[in-house]
Amino acid sequence: MLFLQSCCPFSSAILSTIPSFPMSSIKTARFLTSVLRHRAHEHGLAMATDGSVAVSDLLKLPRLACVTIDDIKTIVATCDKQRFALLTGDDGTLRIRANQGHSAALGVALDDDAMLTPITDAAAVPVAVHGTFSAALPAIRESGCLKRMGRRHVHFAPGLPSDGGVISGMRSKCDVWCFLDVPAVLAAGLKLFRSANGVILCADDVPLRFLRIESIN
Repeated sequence: MLFLQSCCPFSSAILSTIPSFPMSSIKTARFLTSVLRHRAHEHGLAMATDGSVAVSDLLKLPRLACVTIDDIKTIVATCDKQRFALLTGDDGTLRIRANQGHSAALGVALDDDAMLTPITDAAAVPVAVHGTFSAALPAIRESGCLKRMGRRHVHFAPGLPSDGGVISGMRSKCDVWCFLDVPAVLAAGLKLFRSANGVILCADDVPLRFLRIESIN
């Protein structure tokens, strides 16, 4: 498949003030996130192993009855966290997928290599940090690892929220940072990937021995 377009960094707060991008479009973007990450099978959508669905099929959903292809393109192009990508299928049809964040139970066996970029060189990831909250620390320590929690991957940002260029992978209000020892993880055989919107993903639960945990409060 040919990759066409990812997203540009405009916040939903800004978009809601632009007449050409009403709040209804923000709600549509949230619905797309839910469908493409978690519920495609519940809506009867055929998802390919690269995580994409045909835009024409997506627009047949009752919730999207008033949405056009141009609306979808606008949502993709203005998503602040670059959640979506448009692709051209082998048959020439326009398709869309979520860049990351998929549930483990999606009704289809997704292919990480078709969706993501494998990371094999630790030098390519100088920083990978998972953000969480103090309230979650006891459960993390008790389990002995960062769990995928129903998702396909554990998510890491390629830097801290204050770093320029970090658009996704961590909530800005997190008060605990878990820094990943990327060389040790790769040496241990755990699989790491980078999504199209720059999020670092681990396909396994991450044992605490690979993490340096810092509380920032």
